[in-house]
Amino acid sequence: MADEQVIERLAKAKDIPEVFEVVKFAVRKVLNRERAGLMVATADIGNMPGGFLGGYYVVATNAIVVNRTPLRRIQETNPELYVPWLFGLLLHEYLHTLGVLDEEEVRPLTNHVARESLGPEHPATKMAANPMAYLGNLAWPHVYFAPRDIPFEIVKGVDRDATSYIR
Repeated sequence: MADEQVIERLAKAKDIPEVFEVVKFAVRKVLNRERAGLMVATADIGNMPGGFLGGYYVVATNAIVVNRTPLRRIQETNPELYVPWLFGLLLHEYLHTLGVLDEEEVRPLTNHVARESLGPEHPATKMAANPMAYLGNLAWPHVYFAPRDIPFEIVKGVDRDATSYIR
């Protein structure tokens, strides 16, 4: 059953910090687990035909890295998928920060939290369950690029509750 608070908060979210707060709220409600002191960075990680890397958690740190490449592609193809995509991606990576490192464990857990929070028909739930079904909105077809140097940009305003001492 969907949680109206999560649905409403996600509907109002517009950027990475706001979506990340909804992710943390949803995980806290569904799994009664949380982690503070995280940061999110973005980087142009690249694109390859038939796939891409959406993001990753740097194990044993407090950093999640989001690939800007699919974010730009979504803005070109279907901007209304931007927030649902971010929700599923950040949820998946946030669960990694909670110690669920095995991909075979984190995928069904991501789906469970999304389904419980948003219901089975919400676009974020569908994207979390099967991101490759949205590949045309996430990757440029017939294009391969992977930068040699990957500069990171820290997203400001993420995890504000835990980092009020940092300005």
